[in-house]
Amino acid sequence: MIVFSSNNYLGHATDIRFLRNRAFEGISKYGTGTGGSRLITGNFVIHEQLECELRI
Repeated sequence: MIVFSSNNYLGHATDIRFLRNRAFEGISKYGTGTGGSRLITGNFVIHEQLECELRI
């Protein structure tokens, strides 16, 4: 049975190869962040891009 209401119906949440590759890509491109709030430590451009897309 395939459950399409799940957040993991493609199996990515449990595929270690997929997770490792995606994590490496993200860290390589954006770093790990400051660990502080955006108000104090600043924004990444990707935060602003996402906010613009969500306003649609």
